[in-house]
Amino acid sequence: MSNIPRPLMRHHVIVCITVLTLLLYCWEWVWCTPKTYYSLAIALCQLVLIILAPCFPEFVFFANETLGVFVIAIPIANTPSGIFISLLALGLIAYRQRTSIVIAALLWNCATQIFAVLSPYSRVHWLNVPSFIVIYLLIALLGRSLRWISNRFEQQLQYQFHEQQQRNTYLEQRIHDSVTGELSFIARLAQQQIRSVDGTEWRQVRDSAREALRQVRQVIDTLDQTDKSGDDNPTAVGQLDHIRSVMLQGDQAAHAVNMHGRGLLHVIGNCPLKQKQEQLIIDMLNEVYANILRHAPDGSSFELSVLMDLDAVQITQLNPMPEQDTGNGMPRSGRGLANLRKRVEHVGGRLIARPENGDWTFYAVIPVSA
Repeated sequence: MSNIPRPLMRHHVIVCITVLTLLLYCWEWVWCTPKTYYSLAIALCQLVLIILAPCFPEFVFFANETLGVFVIAIPIANTPSGIFISLLALGLIAYRQRTSIVIAALLWNCATQIFAVLSPYSRVHWLNVPSFIVIYLLIALLGRSLRWISNRFEQQLQYQFHEQQQRNTYLEQRIHDSVTGELSFIARLAQQQIRSVDGTEWRQVRDSAREALRQVRQVIDTLDQTDKSGDDNPTAVGQLDHIRSVMLQGDQAAHAVNMHGRGLLHVIGNCPLKQKQEQLIIDMLNEVYANILRHAPDGSSFELSVLMDLDAVQITQLNPMPEQDTGNGMPRSGRGLANLRKRVEHVGGRLIARPENGDWTFYAVIPVSA
């Protein structure tokens, strides 16, 4: 999720720890300078392992432990200690990997410690083994503790994020239910009064209502969680993009013949659609736009709203009735309103399309499964 910050162990912290480990190893080099080609080759390999540790901690840990076994089996004098490399890699493993992998790394370290004690060439006394095991165990616990703290912190942020989403969803629903409907009614009533009275006052009321409705819808779009880049449902995003593209094409076709208005899509919650449901919505939008272009008067305005929530998809459309049909023309889905009504009723929804006070109103509800 893009709203969740990165874990506690950020990249620059890991780089600083790696540099500190490199400095400690160089300090060891000063006091245990390699004097043979074998010891120099081992020291150079350990330097490479330090550099690789931030990216490949598992490989570095097991490789360094194995290299330690090789040094014990074949006595090589004046070789810098690789304990800092193993501790660095083990800490990163404990932070990044599963607990089972951490346990495997600790068991491998115990095995190498026992081999060091049993080797006749080793300078490690068995009394030192518990101390080394405790050191490695503490590093592993430190890494796991940071991981647990980071996970808990992320869970708290996710919980807050989902609470904010629910709050925005509630506000969207309340605004849509309590404000947009009333503003649409005021604008429609003012349009009817303009036709009968032809008064400038009603035009001002209509224009003010439409402007307020536009601003309210902008607020809903701002709260709309589908506009967030962190949407974690790619299927739903693809469906919404498809619906938006159909509405955009319909708006462009309407604007090309001097009609005013645009379709608005509001999404409340995560509501993926089945393929048949998506196709039904697309066919319905194509039919709605086709009817707008065929029957709405030239230069008139139309309103189209698509509301999607967890339960249903609601499509509402309104445009003035013409005195006579106009043939502007637009590609249709091939199905009329009667066929669409049958398809909607077949899935348990309803479709209402009729003239009302000089306006053509269209309303459809399509149930969607959770």
